[in-house]
Amino acid sequence: MNFRSCGSEEKTEGISGIAPHQKERKAYMFAREVVLQLKPNVVNELAVTFEKEILPLLRRQKGFLDELMLVTPEKREVEAISLWESKEYAETYNRELYPQIEKIMGRFIEGIPVVKKFEAKYSTFHKAAFATTH
Repeated sequence: MNFRSCGSEEKTEGISGIAPHQKERKAYMFAREVVLQLKPNVVNELAVTFEKEILPLLRRQKGFLDELMLVTPEKREVEAISLWESKEYAETYNRELYPQIEKIMGRFIEGIPVVKKFEAKYSTFHKAAFATTH
């Protein structure tokens, strides 16, 4: 199964020769958003599978903070947002564990998941975790 990845643009080097984003990236949580198109009538089974199979895997992954799964009212699209301590942890997850999760999700989805990456610049939901990075 393939996925498309959309990330933020890289910033160019500043006058000092150090890229401006190098210090910033370590100061913010990192988020991964995955948008999935669901097969009909699978949302309830997906929720159980997520709770019993996927969430335990995520919780064992170093740097994992939390997951938010949103489902459209029509129950045909899911947006899953995972929060990570850093970009590096999210990238390790993407390389090492995401392919396994993608296989688990395969029975519930149609098409190709779309993955986007974000720096979390502000959060009230994870104020304690966010504060430790400043």
